[in-house]
Amino acid sequence: MPSLINAEMDAAAERWRNEVADLRRARDQWRLYDELLAIDTNVLIHHPQQIDEIDWHEAAALPALENLCVAIPMVVIDELDNHKRAQKNDVRRRARATVRLLGTMFGRSGPPRPCTLRSESDSRGGVTLAILPDPPLGQSRLARADDEIVQRLTDLSDLTDRRIRLLTFDNGMSFRARLAGLEVVRLAEAAEDESAPLDPRGSNRS
Repeated sequence: MPSLINAEMDAAAERWRNEVADLRRARDQWRLYDELLAIDTNVLIHHPQQIDEIDWHEAAALPALENLCVAIPMVVIDELDNHKRAQKNDVRRRARATVRLLGTMFGRSGPPRPCTLRSESDSRGGVTLAILPDPPLGQSRLARADDEIVQRLTDLSDLTDRRIRLLTFDNGMSFRARLAGLEVVRLAEAAEDESAPLDPRGSNRS
């Protein structure tokens, strides 16, 4: 019996050492960059440019020389897949095009490794795109996708001891992220008409 207990303790200790090593590798990977950005699903659906065309320094209001990493939480990829069957034609087309683009960028087999959107130069910092994985096996996702995204980003911030800057078009996501202590850049939608007069009862009407 003691030998069996010792074997189980040794196995548990080995699993713990492996998990610690994995966390350290993940932390060091994310720490390679000057700034960590993250995006939610509506950026991929509603931004007028595709993900590989966006000027991420300008969008995040960051100095041009800084090296950036744009993180896409795994739940965002799943939401894109769901949007491929959306009722709105423009949403459906954009989701399908974005999924195809991400498949090309990250490959169709093997672990999706970070890919370079723009290489570093003397006058411009580099931009890297990376998938932020789900939590370890045994942990369930939160019911609301926005809450899950915020949780993944706060976990990443805790792991790296770095600030995470979330880009979003959505007010609800903006408030959730700010309440969780994340830095938020709320993007202005091209469809928004800031000059339109407000309805006296508090909303614009067509």
